[in-house]
Amino acid sequence: MTISSSLKAINFGLHAGGLGVTVAIVYVTCTFAVVPMQDRHLTMASSILEEKRWMAQSSEIHSHHREIELKLSHSEESFARVISRIPETPHESEFLAQVTELARNSKLRIQRYHPREPVNEGTHTALEVQLDLIADYPGICRFLDGLRTLARLCRVTSLHVRSMGSEGAELAIEMTLRIYFAPLSKTTVAETLNG
Repeated sequence: MTISSSLKAINFGLHAGGLGVTVAIVYVTCTFAVVPMQDRHLTMASSILEEKRWMAQSSEIHSHHREIELKLSHSEESFARVISRIPETPHESEFLAQVTELARNSKLRIQRYHPREPVNEGTHTALEVQLDLIADYPGICRFLDGLRTLARLCRVTSLHVRSMGSEGAELAIEMTLRIYFAPLSKTTVAETLNG
């Protein structure tokens, strides 16, 4: 082998080595610098698009937020009104006085007032009261309408009406009302309902 061919071989080896190092540098640069930067660029571009979409909807989101706040405020007011109509103890005599006053104003007669045993229903305690009444049709309508305006929250759970004579003017009414007492706080109610 001549010096010229040796130099060519060394020259070729150096070029091949340089090419290999260059390829390795390009590979390392792509793997550890360019690809992560491209991924980060795509992630940022996606985030920017998402932010632009949210910004385009911002007035709608604000409007929806105001609606939800208003509904929440109404719900809290409604809850407070209901709770204010539910005393800590049964106060049966007070309820009987309210029902008696309503019956007198509605022109009907209470024949029997019979409370049953209280039942704990988790968020409150309920007491059912059996009423036997005598009234005409307009009187029972006034009485039922008046129940919703009582200072005490109550609900009709059963109602049976039958005519007392051939004329049908007077009606015998058997009604069960449920009254509520011993409510839990709003936080305790939420905890009870959510388990």
